[in-house]
Amino acid sequence: QNYTTPVYYIDGKANGIYNTIMEYTKTQYLNGNVAYFHHVGDMTANSSGYDENKFDYEFQIASDAHHIIDDVGMPNGVTPGNHDFHVVTKNQDNYVRPWYDKYFPATRYLGKPWYGGHFDNNYNSYTLVTIAGRDFIFLNLGFSSYPYEWANHVLQKYQHRIGVVCAHSYLTSNGRLTSLGNIIFTHFVAPYPNVLMQLSGHVVLVDYNIRTFENDPKRKLYEIVVDHTRSEERRVGKE
Repeated sequence: QNYTTPVYYIDGKANGIYNTIMEYTKTQYLNGNVAYFHHVGDMTANSSGYDENKFDYEFQIASDAHHIIDDVGMPNGVTPGNHDFHVVTKNQDNYVRPWYDKYFPATRYLGKPWYGGHFDNNYNSYTLVTIAGRDFIFLNLGFSSYPYEWANHVLQKYQHRIGVVCAHSYLTSNGRLTSLGNIIFTHFVAPYPNVLMQLSGHVVLVDYNIRTFENDPKRKLYEIVVDHTRSEERRVGKE
């Protein structure tokens, strides 16, 4: 999230680290080394209590960076994080998202051959990609509330594909799930044997967990959390 703030500018330039990451990703894609890119949320740093005038500025930085991979046709997806919203009041979770809707709407992705569809203007979406001869579906969930009927319909329709569920908040340290992670696991992960990976951020951490299932001993679910907001607090995953 801080890549859109002056803290992480390079030589005083906005977009320094964000653009560098995307240029590297683009090069790896064009060289055939990477097939898909996903951002697990908090593309910007602003949230309630900060200057909301910065939202437009920060989202423009994030949008320009993402256009680097958009413009070469690289399949990609985003899941909004809590910092990508403005909370109307401090006493309730009343999220509004005019900037997310402006810069990352469904129209940005409609017509892409890998974009499967969306719910609520790309607040939730899914992508269909083939990597190394294997067909994948990436289900990209919004933050804090979920369209259960829509998401389950998508997962049921594509049970023949390897499933990856992406959400901003899911895994925390030592294999524990956040409160939202418990909901996601119960409704969108556990019921579908083809879902083999979950990607998340939100917690300042780099870690992973390999979850097994008593009712399906051959199934392994790889749960991965990556958030480099403050690098001195990150933790390397188990070997």
